[in-house]
Amino acid sequence: MKISGWMPAAAAAVALVLMTGCSKEGPSRFRGNYSYSTSGTVVLASSDDTLTVSVPAEAGQLDIVTADKSSGDMILTMRPVTGGAVVFDANADGRLLRLSPAARRLQVNFGNGVLAADAVEMDVDVSGYGERYSDVIIFRLEYAGTCVHEGITYRITESSVDCVAKENR
Repeated sequence: MKISGWMPAAAAAVALVLMTGCSKEGPSRFRGNYSYSTSGTVVLASSDDTLTVSVPAEAGQLDIVTADKSSGDMILTMRPVTGGAVVFDANADGRLLRLSPAARRLQVNFGNGVLAADAVEMDVDVSGYGERYSDVIIFRLEYAGTCVHEGITYRITESSVDCVAKENR
């Protein structure tokens, strides 16, 4: 049986399409509804002291929708079970989802964390990026901001905050 000259080329083209079609990039890679949890720490520095405090653990629903497919612009909303919402403008850049800074308020505990007097509200800007692995997106979040505790101003100098979002199916 004689094989036509175009058959191997057609088979190669089909294989290439199938291989590239399986690795989504851009908005379609991230769009969806997820359950998330967030935890981590921030380092606070004053003029003569530094301390590490925990960011309150948080869980809830996270939605990612496409705002503009051609530019990769997306909107990410986080709705913690404790109430409220945080909205991020985001951009799907290949395999990364980059989060533009969003303002939010959180409560950090100084000392042992059980005394309400040690709790301080802090206005922060949150930004970062996420990478998708199978049905999970892992976000590395950066916190920036200041707070005042007992008359001393503290500034965030480092943050190590992660958010794990598992797709709801």
